[in-house]
Amino acid sequence: MERTADGAEKHQAEGSEVVKYLPHEDGTLQAEVRTYTRRDGGLSERGPYWYFCFHEGGKQKKIYLGKTNDPETLLAKKRAERSTS
Repeated sequence: MERTADGAEKHQAEGSEVVKYLPHEDGTLQAEVRTYTRRDGGLSERGPYWYFCFHEGGKQKKIYLGKTNDPETLLAKKRAERSTS
């Protein structure tokens, strides 16, 4: 259990946290780890889950790539699918 300087318990918030940013082509690849509370009250993490963030037409967009060891290849495949449809 971690404690702050004044001795209070330090709690990690639930949600997602970006753990890695990689500049890629016209945007950024980012890996997010999700924190959740288990049934026994302990905290656990899942991930990392990859996303590609970019701007298109003045709007911010995000493509979900999932849990992968090669986000660049998966992104190229997904972008090719988007351009044909």
